Amino acid sequence: MTALGSQTIASSYEQLLHVDTDGGGDTTTLVPIKDGDNGTTFCLQLATTSALIVDDAKLYFGTGSDASFEYDEDGNDVLLYDGANFRIEDDTQLQFGAAADWTVEYDEDGDDDLVFTGSDMAIESSTTAKPLVIIKNTTNDTTAPTLRFVMDKGAAGADDDDIGTISFYSDNSAQEQTAFASIVAEVSEADDTDEAGKLSFFVSESNGTTAQLTAGLILEGEHATDGEVDVTIGAGAASTTTIAGDLTMTAGDLTMTAGDIKMDGAAGQGIDFSGSQAAADDATSVTGEVLDSYEEGTWTPTFQNASTQAGYYTKIGRHVYCHARMTASGDSGVIFSGLPFTTFNSVNAAGGGSVNYTNQGGEAQTVYVSSNDVYFQLLSAGNTSTEMNADGDRRLAFQYITSH
Repeated sequence: MTALGSQTIASSYEQLLHVDTDGGGDTTTLVPIKDGDNGTTFCLQLATTSALIVDDAKLYFGTGSDASFEYDEDGNDVLLYDGANFRIEDDTQLQFGAAADWTVEYDEDGDDDLVFTGSDMAIESSTTAKPLVIIKNTTNDTTAPTLRFVMDKGAAGADDDDIGTISFYSDNSAQEQTAFASIVAEVSEADDTDEAGKLSFFVSESNGTTAQLTAGLILEGEHATDGEVDVTIGAGAASTTTIAGDLTMTAGDLTMTAGDIKMDGAAGQGIDFSGSQAAADDATSVTGEVLDSYEEGTWTPTFQNASTQAGYYTKIGRHVYCHARMTASGDSGVIFSGLPFTTFNSVNAAGGGSVNYTNQGGEAQTVYVSSNDVYFQLLSAGNTSTEMNADGDRRLAFQYITSH
């Protein structure tokens, strides 16, 4: 064996290179390297607590330098790997944190899953419209990929258990991260073989000083009843539900415990009864099956020498039902006006009714409503227009149709 000062060149594979720690030079920078053939299978060992590869130098692997690690100090101070595939063997963890707070493991003994174990996972980007998370399936079939939330608490499930939550946060005007919406899945009924779920959509709403997430749409399956899912829309009497198109009910009832159904659409839009029966079942010609208005109010009969003039009306679609009381202080004349709606312009659709009470006796009187106008008349026998005398008192009930 040939000696070079405190260094030795091996004459056999037993000892490739040995730099004694008690030799010359700066021993803090000398790395003792020994042949590892000391009863072990290692061919080379570093007999020191650390080894240094200087900045921007590479540690190569493979006879053709097929892969390498490099500390890129001139770049972004990162450790770069380049070359062949990098493999972590089955059921071996990649750990993060001094206490292995986060681990990644390919669970080959389990379900062949890549298992991430830890607390929060954040995906961040400073690029507009990023990060973008894509779950993609490339199999030529009809089954799509799945995003699954699993609640496995290691004990029996119970009603109202949360299953998963999707939360939506953004800055408010004070640049505070605030929850503006969320989607929550829950267990509605946990009984074995009688399970039912619940899905709630929450949005932030406020009383002016305090904001909170409130459910605006709730879907809840009914247990012990096949084919029933209850839907709750809105939150409170002041909530407004807008339906842009048609509302179709194939069965069941429309039940209102509070509030109103408001029809604010154009003429001809409303509650459509055309699906209730064939158009020709009860009539030779049907001109409309849409109920587009309902209204109640008061109206004032107008005539000369009136001392009492009061009335009520109810309008259902185009049909107007009127009630009135009229008292005259002198002769009333034969024209009474003030109808709440203009009558339909057709003599074939004239309206009418009866005088239910009069304090002047005599023959019975009827009410005749003219077409395309806002007045009516009192008729006696022979369809003769009549008037009320002084102190005459009449109570009327009649109906007519309007043009819309």
